[in-house]
Amino acid sequence: PALEELRMLSNFQIDGQALLQSFLLGQPQFRRTLASRDLGQLRQRIIASYHLGPMKAGETREYIKYRLGAVGWDNDPLIDEDAFAEIHRYTGGVPRRINVLCTRLLLFGFLEEQHRLDAATVRNVAEELVTETAQIVDDGDPAEKPAADPAPAAGNAELLRRIEALEVKVREQNRMFTRALKTVAGYLEILSLRNPVRDAGKKDRRAAADDRRAAERDRRQASGQQRPWAVTERRSDQDRRISADRRLRGPDRARLARRAS
Repeated sequence: PALEELRMLSNFQIDGQALLQSFLLGQPQFRRTLASRDLGQLRQRIIASYHLGPMKAGETREYIKYRLGAVGWDNDPLIDEDAFAEIHRYTGGVPRRINVLCTRLLLFGFLEEQHRLDAATVRNVAEELVTETAQIVDDGDPAEKPAADPAPAAGNAELLRRIEALEVKVREQNRMFTRALKTVAGYLEILSLRNPVRDAGKKDRRAAADDRRAAERDRRQASGQQRPWAVTERRSDQDRRISADRRLRGPDRARLARRAS
């Protein structure tokens, strides 16, 4: 589920650029995980991949010398060429195994006060490591194991049922989270597909309408065409004069006539 969620996160883009770039590292088992059929879409998004294999015998020798030189090694203890070959044979060229074996080899040389490490010394130290590791993973003598308690076997069915119910709940939560990620990815994709040309066209149309209105206003002013509000204002002035004239009665009208003459 984690790799599937990583694939969905890789869909998020802004202005054609991915928001997330992943760099995956893993053990050789990770290659088998990526090769599963469920991760086919994730494999399609892999730009480059490389498998770092074990080192060869010469590379193992140079690797050990480099690590020793980094801490001030001055050929004390002296390591024979056949010792490097034995180290590569026991470790298979895997850097982690080389580090463990060489650390144990240097510790052995310090405790035994040996200033020269040969192939025989490497074999002794490697066999000790193999023996100790076997003791760690060994189950021991079956006769020394206590008898299994048959009582817990009755509760295994209940335990398995609870585990199965938990797995069902986890799968349901993963599906819900996946749907949510798909919704967010679709929304972001819609936002990224907005047409800037269409938005610019709207602005141009509004500007053209403003220009047409301004041109119409200039044309009317040039032709002397009166606006409706100007005519209405003139009619209102005439109505006020007529009303004032009607209010004049008798002597007032006569005095106004004499004054006018």
